[in-house]
Amino acid sequence: MEQKRNKDSLDKGIIAQYLISEFEMLHQRAEAHERFIANKTNFFVGLTTATLGGLLFLLKESVGVIASLSITVVGFFALIFLLIVGWVIFKQSVDMVASAAIYYRRAGRVRRWFVDNAPSVEKYIPFTVTDERPLLYVPYAPLRDFNTIVASVNAGLMAILGNFILFIGAFHKLSLELSIRLMIVMGLILFGAMFYLQFRVYKTHLVAKEQSEKERGKVHFPQSDT
Repeated sequence: MEQKRNKDSLDKGIIAQYLISEFEMLHQRAEAHERFIANKTNFFVGLTTATLGGLLFLLKESVGVIASLSITVVGFFALIFLLIVGWVIFKQSVDMVASAAIYYRRAGRVRRWFVDNAPSVEKYIPFTVTDERPLLYVPYAPLRDFNTIVASVNAGLMAILGNFILFIGAFHKLSLELSIRLMIVMGLILFGAMFYLQFRVYKTHLVAKEQSEKERGKVHFPQSDT
């Protein structure tokens, strides 16, 4: 007959050492995710700046209708390419935000173990001892992290692409003053619509992830228990 192992048979000192190692690993992974977001954002901003700058330079230096038309076609597909890259990076960053928050939550379990086994230290612990915090989604969070930068660049690219299409299709049919007004209005509408779409994706994904964590029983120490 297999002998049952006593869950408390390990020395608490050994358990504490193990949990400290896990705690450090969780924070390292969370920080790695945050660095990933920062690096991807910097890469995307650099790529967008270099591409748009290069297109403007080529357009300025182009001579002849054929050269200008070729650069226009290249510019159109370059904008689409940048939008695709920006959308992928935005989605990856949202996933990384959720993963980093979950790692910090798991670290809260470690703090909870120390508080349960040494209640006197609770008042000295600077962070929460629950694994339900930090929240995955906080109102206006997209406006104060690296996702804001990516979302803004994507929205700007969408505005430029929309005006690019307008310029090709209708600019020669309208007066200069009307064209400029129309481009400003369309640019603002497209920028706002694209930014709002990303904001909704950000919120929907993280709220769904939060709900999934609860439904799958991943929250062992709710905030209400602390």
